[in-house]
Amino acid sequence: MDKSEQFTDKRREQRIAYSCISLPFLGIRLPDHIQFQFLLVDASANGVQIAIPDWVIEWDRFVDGEELRLCLPVTSGENTLETCRVRWQKADQATNEQFVGLVQIKKSFNEPLFKIDKFGMLELSNPELDTSSLVLRLLKDSAVLKRGVLIYLEHFLPYFSRIAGDFAHYDEIRSFMLEDTLELVKNKIKQLEELHGRFVEGFADNSLATTDVDMNSLRDLYRSEVSNALFKMTFPDQLLLNYIEEIKNLELRLFTNYNALVTLYSMSLEESLS
Repeated sequence: MDKSEQFTDKRREQRIAYSCISLPFLGIRLPDHIQFQFLLVDASANGVQIAIPDWVIEWDRFVDGEELRLCLPVTSGENTLETCRVRWQKADQATNEQFVGLVQIKKSFNEPLFKIDKFGMLELSNPELDTSSLVLRLLKDSAVLKRGVLIYLEHFLPYFSRIAGDFAHYDEIRSFMLEDTLELVKNKIKQLEELHGRFVEGFADNSLATTDVDMNSLRDLYRSEVSNALFKMTFPDQLLLNYIEEIKNLELRLFTNYNALVTLYSMSLEESLS
């Protein structure tokens, strides 16, 4: 019995076991926006099963009823694998993984880039799409989204300076939470733009699997720089809370872009091995 069969006794729908090379995607737990990595196990018309690997450290074990954003631009049947609720979960004592069964609770109006075929393999939803152009578009869009994060963070500095009298340790907060974070975001924007430029110049054949792009390093470029809980605790002003909310909305789109790049990487690996 494989993992997909072992823990799916509570799901009645026909499931398609994910057969593509398995690489970790990025997701968000709502409403606290805690990010986590997961592996796709199987998908059905209205649900999905994921696995949380033992080497993932940025998560608490999920419990029934929790809401997750998988940020997967992938469709199984009619549904895109995005906003789901935990229906069941079970730990695998042998591997220390947690398997989680999810049901979709919100339909996405976004056009899915990929679909899972009946054999569990990934393919483009629109076969006329060019994968090289898609990589370029995702990288360019990601740099723009990160720049949006930067713009919102830059609003914090003058506003925070005006209300600084209400904060103890103002200099430490400004340096650690704002200035250091701004520099980190700027550095990520630079790296995304440089990576996009390398592909524009004809980097290999614009296939991620045939380049020297390190997916772990790429994932770091997409990670959040803003701790939802820490920023909300430090900056309780409503205007700043609104900025944080907008940053989190941008991060959801960044995670979707990253997961699309992971999907393209898996597809190109499969193609190179076939």
